[in-house]
Amino acid sequence: MTHKVHFRERKVIRLLQILLCQFNELLRKDQTLSSILDRYFFVNRDVVVIERDLSLPGEFPLPVRKGVRFIKISNSVEASQLAFSLGSYYFMALKHLEAGYKGFALIRGNRVLGEAWCSNGENGHPDLKWMEMRLGQKEAYMFHLYVRPEERVGGTAFILLRNTYNALKSEGITKVYGYCRADNLAARWVYKTLGCKELPSAKAHRFFFVTGTGLRKMFI
Repeated sequence: MTHKVHFRERKVIRLLQILLCQFNELLRKDQTLSSILDRYFFVNRDVVVIERDLSLPGEFPLPVRKGVRFIKISNSVEASQLAFSLGSYYFMALKHLEAGYKGFALIRGNRVLGEAWCSNGENGHPDLKWMEMRLGQKEAYMFHLYVRPEERVGGTAFILLRNTYNALKSEGITKVYGYCRADNLAARWVYKTLGCKELPSAKAHRFFFVTGTGLRKMFI
């Protein structure tokens, strides 16, 4: 009982840390009202659900660029040594690790160029309820994928995703789901080049770090 109470208290503290960082990030000079609304507040945004079958043959990790490494973020100590693109992303990483999620990243030195976070059938994710998805024990859901704007050239997202898929496959995951904005044609192209399949579209909404979707039931 005490353990559960401490876990809830830590979870509330982590959410407050994320909120405070996000408010601070909103006040940065390079943030415009339109960029704030586009990033943190939206309703009924069209999103495309992505499916990647990892049981297909011929999967190999891609080499990364010189000076860049692909890593798994395994614990809070490792996370504390990394320079995330945003302060809120560091606290989100701690929150994800405490929930048992899997984190992967491309780094140069200690600087995170891009990161991907996944849940699986064992630890779930709040999105799965809103999206009406039910994962199998060997399936995963990629709920967060981010690449620094200045690194979105030279195939960074492609390399991050390909290596993440291979890392998940090596851990016994056979299928990965996720979603991206329907109007994000660049992201959809990357997913297609990686052999991903687009499933029926959905409507998503967001208020800060809380995201929900309205999907018809397609996972039994």
